[in-house]
Amino acid sequence: MASFFDIPEKPSPFAYGQRMKSDPVHRSDTVSGTYLTRTRSTAVPRTRTIFYASIPESSKQIIEAWEEDVVGFGGSAFNWLDPNRNDPVQYVAKLAGPIEYNIHPKHSERWQVGFTIALLARSSSSSSLSSSSFSSSSS
Repeated sequence: MASFFDIPEKPSPFAYGQRMKSDPVHRSDTVSGTYLTRTRSTAVPRTRTIFYASIPESSKQIIEAWEEDVVGFGGSAFNWLDPNRNDPVQYVAKLAGPIEYNIHPKHSERWQVGFTIALLARSSSSSSLSSSSFSSSSS
């Protein structure tokens, strides 16, 4: 399975977000004014929104190559560790949509990159990603 890309920059902790991909509870109103609830499924997909506020062209190229060649624009899953936390749990994830690239508004030689990933499961692999991450040295 592919690994998450490895660049020196860290995502912005201020633009970082996590949420459930969808509401797992189905609610039905009743005549008496109360409502009945039941879960839609046992799986509750969670997403993480990741934003790099200012990265150089070289890091953008690593992300673009990873997006196209490694995960096929979201078609393939990859192993992921949260870069904003020292979370020892490794997840299997997929891109939840396209990666968005924008030129930085104040520095035309830098980029802002944002995307959302869907966490599919906890990975059974306990090895560190640092040795197998996709980076400019592996392209």
